[in-house]
Amino acid sequence: MRIVNASPLILLTKVGRIDLLNAEGVDVLVPMPVLQEVSSLGPSDPVVRAIDGAGWSVVMPPALVPASVSTWKLDPGEESVLSVALQNPGSEVVIDDLAGRRCAIAHGIPLLGTIGVVILAKRIGKIVEARSVIEELRGVGLYVKDEVIAGALSQAGE
Repeated sequence: MRIVNASPLILLTKVGRIDLLNAEGVDVLVPMPVLQEVSSLGPSDPVVRAIDGAGWSVVMPPALVPASVSTWKLDPGEESVLSVALQNPGSEVVIDDLAGRRCAIAHGIPLLGTIGVVILAKRIGKIVEARSVIEELRGVGLYVKDEVIAGALSQAGE
C-alpha cells in the first residue's frame, strides 16, 4: 500500500503522470486531510479530478495522531500520511517535505519522494526515460538540488 501526501499528487498531476503512483499495481491511499488540502480550489481542481479518475481510496486518518508523529510539528496532511502508515505496517509513504521524510525514517516507514516514484516507474518499464519527466516536474515547481537529480538519474541508468 502506498500512502500519498499532497505535493507528489499536485506535481504529478501538473505533468500528467499521476498514474506513476500505482504503476506497479500498488494500492494507493489518500488520507482525507491530504484530499482536503489539494481540493481547496474545489471539485473542479485538476488534482481532485485526477484522484477521482484514478479510483484510489480516500481514508480517514486515525482519530489521534501518535505522539511520536505529532512532536515533529508537521502539517495535517503529512501527519495523516504517517499515522495511516503506522497503522498499516508494510505500507510506504510518498512525501517530498524534508521534515516529513525525516519523521518517516525515524519511524522506519519505507518512503519515496516524487523523484523516487519516477525512478521506480523507469525501473519497471512504465516510462522509457526518467530525465524528461523529472525536468517537467522541475518546470512545474519541484525544488530539488542538482546533486539529488544527478544521483537519481544515475540510479535510473541515465
